[in-house]
Amino acid sequence: MEAYLPKDAGLRAAVAVLGISAFYVSSLVIHRLFFSPIARFPGPKLAAITTLYELYYDVVYKGKYLFEIEKMHDKYGMYYNFPDCQNFHCTRITAHVAKEKNSYFQTM
Repeated sequence: MEAYLPKDAGLRAAVAVLGISAFYVSSLVIHRLFFSPIARFPGPKLAAITTLYELYYDVVYKGKYLFEIEKMHDKYGMYYNFPDCQNFHCTRITAHVAKEKNSYFQTM
């Protein structure tokens, strides 16, 4: 195994950090696509993996992410997959979820 690792200690540390970072990113992608509570919702897989999808529309298209959300609602329905499940961008979703929660608790 020593033959594959660089002899310089600084380079070894850089290789270790790069390997750990690659493992972290790949495990995060696998978790968000398959094991996350919101993984079953439809939507663009790139938006499910990272918030860079939102950043792209906000920076390149100068704040047009809100219009992209409307397109995603038309294409995927009321719910779609995005990585930050605590941050609902659309008030329609929040209102719909609150209505469903209230009706659920009223029937109990």
